[in-house]
Parts: sequence; C-alpha cells; structure tokens
Amino acid sequence: MANAVSEKVGISAAISFERSASPRSMGADRNRSGLSSAEMAIQAKLPANCPARNTMPAPPKVDAVPAWAFLNITKDEIGRRVDEALDRYDLRPLRDHPAHLLSGGQKQLLAIAGVLAMAPEAIVFDEPTTLLDLRNKRRIAQAIDALPQRAIVVSHDLAFLEHFDRVLVFEDGRVAIDDRPAVALPAYVAMMS
Repeated sequence: MANAVSEKVGISAAISFERSASPRSMGADRNRSGLSSAEMAIQAKLPANCPARNTMPAPPKVDAVPAWAFLNITKDEIGRRVDEALDRYDLRPLRDHPAHLLSGGQKQLLAIAGVLAMAPEAIVFDEPTTLLDLRNKRRIAQAIDALPQRAIVVSHDLAFLEHFDRVLVFEDGRVAIDDRPAVALPAYVAMMS
C-alpha cells in the first residue's frame, strides 16, 4: 500500500453524463464566471494548453510558460524546471517540435511534464488513457505510477485502475464504493449490468 503522499486513487462513475458534475462542465461554468483559461489552469494545476484540446500550436518548451506568471518564479528557474520535466519523459529531442504534431501519448506525457514542472502536491487526471494505443496507455500508467505525488484519476478504463491503491465509485453524485480495486471494480461492473 502506498503512503498517503503517493497514493493512487481511481474514480469511476455509475451515472449518466447528463447527471454528472463532470470536470468539463465545471470548467465551463468557471469560465463563464470570468476567469481566464490561464487562471483556471493554475487553479486546477493543469497547463493552459491542455493536449486533450488537440490544439497546441506552441512547442513543448513553452507549453506551460503562460502559467508561470502566477507562480512568481524566475525565468532561469522556469527554464530549469521545463528542461527537467522534458527530460523525465524523453521529450527534450522534441523541444522545438510543434506540440500539436506530437502523438497522443507524447501529448499526454507533455501535459504531465508541464504539471510536474509546477511542483504540485497532488495531480488530478481526467481520462488520461482515452484514445491512446496500448503502448502509450502503458507509458501513461507507468508515468502516473512513478509519481511521488498523490494521483487522482477519473477513468472508465477499468484495467487501468486495477493496480491503484483504491477506487471510488460514484452513483447519483455520491460515493457508492470506496475500496480496493479487487472489490470496487467488480461492484462497478455489477452496477452497470
């Protein structure tokens, strides 16, 4: 069992999309409240140019730079952290490559690297393996497993959640199950039947 700092928590929901409080709908509400994308990204500890949007014209070396303004960090420190994060996932050779031309797995790793460079205490992932091939799913799973931070992962990819420390299953906006994957995942499948 991982300690509380590096705990990996999976979340799956047994409710319809219309009734869920999905991160996408919450983000849309917050955006209408007047916060800029950069302010929302800092609040969520996500890079402003999230690869899930599939529109990342900036190269990896500057992907998260707009968010740095809120962290009161020097340009030298930004450069050091970005280089370190790119190196962690072997993305430095792609440093000047347009990010929107990266593969889906490279985009996900870039997003993780951008978040890690901001040194968060915990990281929330929303369906991080969606639309990835098996090789890249494994790379993302390994990257999340190796994180020293607590990782909270929202996913319907049950095989991906099998090795987590615990899984929460939500039904009608409430936690229906909070248990080991060996208990929670079969119960979730039964709820879906």
